Amino acid sequence: LQLQDGNGQGSLVTFSIVVEALTRPLSMDLEMHPVAEGQEATFQLKMYPGRNESMPSDLAGVDNLPSWATIKKSTNESSMWILTAKPDHLVVRHPARSASFAITLHITDGLRSYDPVVTLVVTDVDQAPTIESVVINDGIIAHIGIESRSVMMLTDKDGDFVSLSIDPFALLPSWIKIQRLYFNTWTLIVLPDALSVPYPLFAQDYVVPIVYKDNMGRMQSLVSVTVTVVSTSWPSNYARVATVHET
Repeated sequence: LQLQDGNGQGSLVTFSIVVEALTRPLSMDLEMHPVAEGQEATFQLKMYPGRNESMPSDLAGVDNLPSWATIKKSTNESSMWILTAKPDHLVVRHPARSASFAITLHITDGLRSYDPVVTLVVTDVDQAPTIESVVINDGIIAHIGIESRSVMMLTDKDGDFVSLSIDPFALLPSWIKIQRLYFNTWTLIVLPDALSVPYPLFAQDYVVPIVYKDNMGRMQSLVSVTVTVVSTSWPSNYARVATVHET
């Protein structure tokens, strides 16, 4: 302010005006919330009101909430919500080891609105693939000169690309092969030759060790399928049971 007397003498006076709000902004702790694939975790989302306030907060809406997560009002406190997360094994896409999800809450107390962002961090839990095939239970009975094909399917809970092959250290004849049919499906091909059953035997067993893994490098236990090759001189009253071994 400019102050001046009747003689023209004056001075400049400066002062400050402090305006104190009757309410303070809503607030919430926004730390990261970790959870592992295949597990369930629960988090408390606590809303802190401004000074001299008793007005309860209300959740007006939620954006970007994953299908495997829920938010519900606490039954114990009016300004608290319970965030529950239970991600499956397809949430983290390999080769990533984790995935973050930002969830926006729209909160109001009737006077103000507040839009905090809560972050869920999902860590990867890699699952080993599993194999399915009729020959895993029954084995294979093959005949000299006749081709036999058996389908082998792999399943991976993470949705990974998987590979299957005969153990490279196995000493097997060239007429035992594995070929990829499509994606996670293979065919075990057996075409015994005339030398596959040494004389004077009627049958000969070949143990085929099969190794399979996903592209994350997780190795499943070795599966061995026994291929029983029947000679052309196999007697009609001679019984033979093919076996399969899994270790």
